[in-house]
Amino acid sequence: MSELVHYLTGENQQAFVRLRLALGLNLRRQLLIAVCDDLALRNAMAEKLAHDLPRLHDLSSFIPLELGVSDRSNQIRPTDQLLTMTLHPKDATQIGQVVQGLKRDPQKPKFGVQLLGIEQLTRQPVHIQRAFLNHLRAVGRNFVHLDSNMLLWVTRPWLRSIQQSAPEFWRWRTGIFEFEGDPLPATALVNYPAITEKPLVTQPDEVPAAALLPLIQSSVDRLTQPKQPVKPVFEPDLPDAVPAVTEPLIPVLPDPQPALLQEPATESNPHDADVALPLSEADLAVTSVAELPVAPLPDLELEALSQVPVPEDDLSHLEPSQEELDLADLVLAAVMQQVSRHPEALAQTETPNLEHASFEPIRILQQVEDLQQQTAVPASFAAVYRELGDYYRNHHELTLQEDAEVAGRHLMVGIKSYELAWKFLDRHDPTVPEIHNDIANLYWMLSRTPGEAEHSLQHLETGIARYQQAIKLVDPVANPYTCAMLENNLGAAYSDLAVRCNPMENLNKSIAAYESALQKRPAEVEPRRYAATQNNLGTAYWNLGQHQALVPNLQRAIRAYGEALKIYNPEEEPLHYAMIQNNMGTAYWNLAQCDLDTDHPDDYLNTTPEDLLRLAIGAYRVALIYRTQVAAPLAHAATQNNLGTAYWHLANQPSTHPDEVQGHLLQAMDAYQSAISVSERMTQPLPFDLAATRNNLASAYHQAATNRHAQLEKQTRISYLDQAMQQHLAALQGWEIESELYETALHGLVQTIRSIHEYQGSQGQTQALSKLPAAVLTSVMKRL
Repeated sequence: MSELVHYLTGENQQAFVRLRLALGLNLRRQLLIAVCDDLALRNAMAEKLAHDLPRLHDLSSFIPLELGVSDRSNQIRPTDQLLTMTLHPKDATQIGQVVQGLKRDPQKPKFGVQLLGIEQLTRQPVHIQRAFLNHLRAVGRNFVHLDSNMLLWVTRPWLRSIQQSAPEFWRWRTGIFEFEGDPLPATALVNYPAITEKPLVTQPDEVPAAALLPLIQSSVDRLTQPKQPVKPVFEPDLPDAVPAVTEPLIPVLPDPQPALLQEPATESNPHDADVALPLSEADLAVTSVAELPVAPLPDLELEALSQVPVPEDDLSHLEPSQEELDLADLVLAAVMQQVSRHPEALAQTETPNLEHASFEPIRILQQVEDLQQQTAVPASFAAVYRELGDYYRNHHELTLQEDAEVAGRHLMVGIKSYELAWKFLDRHDPTVPEIHNDIANLYWMLSRTPGEAEHSLQHLETGIARYQQAIKLVDPVANPYTCAMLENNLGAAYSDLAVRCNPMENLNKSIAAYESALQKRPAEVEPRRYAATQNNLGTAYWNLGQHQALVPNLQRAIRAYGEALKIYNPEEEPLHYAMIQNNMGTAYWNLAQCDLDTDHPDDYLNTTPEDLLRLAIGAYRVALIYRTQVAAPLAHAATQNNLGTAYWHLANQPSTHPDEVQGHLLQAMDAYQSAISVSERMTQPLPFDLAATRNNLASAYHQAATNRHAQLEKQTRISYLDQAMQQHLAALQGWEIESELYETALHGLVQTIRSIHEYQGSQGQTQALSKLPAAVLTSVMKRL
């Protein structure tokens, strides 16, 4: 600090003394803004303030404490301090949590808190910067309840941004102190100020992933992730300072990957099972089918799709074409491969048991020979080949569980079967569009089959082209339901395409297709399919909101989910009903993160984030009535994970009464523990990041242990801290070393050990350190 004398001269020195005087007057509810572009100078002044103010017992003490003149040290009480906190660059919510901590802590620091690190937000994406300004506005609306001082260190660009974009916060300012200096990185004098005093609110650092999202991650969540969603994490090399409270990683966000209806070819149910967002790499992969090359179809002309009616005396269709012979060879090869997996299909004499289910494709093809002998009409041949395609479509899920590569090849056989079917028909045959729908569906399924991801986009685009061509063949007036089916499926395919490229453009195409389908499939005529399309529409709006116009699109998503809920009867279709309740909860959770007063005051005049979070919690709890551990264990775990994150956010709302905070944290802990307990027994891939859930649980334990307002026995606090440490260690095992998420968990572990030292002293800290693996111990010691 002695070097500071050489830098603080002239106007800078005067501004510093005035700033220190303002903080030393022992006033309350001051919002001071210090402007300095020279980060090294800023850091030195912040450290000097933290050093000087606790040693002031009256105004006369300012004279001997002039810059570097005296090292006088009075006995300092724990509350006689200016707490320094450094905001992490990817956490847009910390400032609100600092205010929440100041409101709750009965032993507030006498001189308040100074916040550094805002300038680092400049290098972050726009949505993080905007979220930070939204939280500033929320702090401004609650500043009247704050009985403490706050000093913000900002650069000049951020001063202008706060003035223009956060007027509710700006109007509370009581002083602006400007310092001159070159804008330099913080390396010239000192690093960020080291803080040894107790934190206001201690919480391991974790911020949404996706989405909600989403926290859903995204979060969704970021709510396992409505993920899908962005998952910001902290920079790895964090300063040795006590961080503010931050949020858990985004939960699993909307369940509903759009349903693709296999209709009207069959009356099978739509595949409206829920899928965590954002999609994983496995979801985007596709099996390579080198043995069965099928080039993607270009935009087909209607003339190419049309067929000339076969004259009655033309029997050429009775002679097997080369395509039919090739298909027969492929079917035989697929059957023998399937038989090799099921030895019971062969009798002990090695004679095939033709009644076995594995030989069903052979039995279907035998009908072709019978039709040839009967000189049947072309439509009869089309029906057989369509039946063969249906076989491979209907057995896809079972085959996929056994072997993803084989499942991809079987889908290609199904596609070739459907291709042959429509070629036997006249273009005016009403089943032609349906067969094209079947072909497109199989391409869509193929794009989601695990394997070589390089073919996934190719198959998906081919499927979209076939849907579009099929729509051109349908008269929407004469066949509105067929047209609605095709448009629904086209919307689902565009939603998938939006995950891979041009998200806003493709999501808008998806929404347009869904809305067009809804106009042709009224609820009173096709209630179940109407509800499925509304669910798909809601998820498309949720996804679009992650890219543009968040609040209006979330409103539209909630309306669509509400329409779907009017149709589904929870007693008849409990899992579908629960899926949409989960999606509704995630939309409410996401809406609670928005600045409703500024963006849409008319719509949300009396709505608060707390109200929306309670609506989200209610929806999740309704979903859990039907998503039981027995009926749907994976979905149960995903919703419990979402519920935990919603309770965590409710506990950290500025408007939440301090007496309710601990209860919300306990609810979050119970939900996270339930999600983990169920997930540990599952062998299938989870729809959310289990390591993130463990880290979130650790965060809740740590915050509950360090909540000064809670009346806890010392042993209970110690137990919570021990649980927090164990969960952070488990999270570290689930993430790659040196990844950003690993650093997030490691930073939380360091903070937990600091809290153990506060409550148990050096002996407790030493005991905690002894439980750490060697590699983790080395990293922790560097940060302590």
